[in-house]
Amino acid sequence: MSYLMESEPHRSGRRTAAWIVGAVLLAALAVVAFIAGRAQSGPGESVPPGSTTSPIRWDRVGPWDAPTSAEHGPARAAARLASGFSHDDLGAALAAINIGMRLSVEVGPQVYIPTARTQTFGDVDTLLAQVRSQPYGTPSPVLEMAYKVLSGDPGSDLVLVSIATRTAASQVQGGWNATAVTLRWQDGDWRAQVPLAPAQLLRSTEGYRSLGGPDV
Repeated sequence: MSYLMESEPHRSGRRTAAWIVGAVLLAALAVVAFIAGRAQSGPGESVPPGSTTSPIRWDRVGPWDAPTSAEHGPARAAARLASGFSHDDLGAALAAINIGMRLSVEVGPQVYIPTARTQTFGDVDTLLAQVRSQPYGTPSPVLEMAYKVLSGDPGSDLVLVSIATRTAASQVQGGWNATAVTLRWQDGDWRAQVPLAPAQLLRSTEGYRSLGGPDV
């Protein structure tokens, strides 16, 4: 029995060709991965898992810091009203937060009355009575916020969004304060259903998308 053996120069040439092909493929894959990463995160940005890919800034609303986005709203933020939110999940979440923060006794009647009259639906009179009866206090500062779509379609007319807020007070209790807000798309913007549901203690934010925080 005999074996046909390739000469050493042939084998060396084939190994060299295979190495070159492998190097080219690895380089191509690296370029594709780099481009895909920039397309997802944007130039100079690092987006952690579960967070929103839209840059969030924080503006003062009464005693709180509220998340806002140049892309998702509010597009118009005056001293009294914040309006012009995008017709998607992040726009709905930002609307729920910015409208909700303006429905508090701390911001004063010059803010909460026009907000209730123009940016909510439901039992507005009951809401205003509840706000007027709130005791003045010193709210715990916002450390971090997150949101989750519970039901509905943020691209349609109705959506239910949960807003989770982590504060120093909620940390002592062992979690986040979560409020479920129903929003309706009407006349080109979101409106929040009132009266708002009371906040519940949330132990875990699994499945939520982080908005970060003023100092996060």
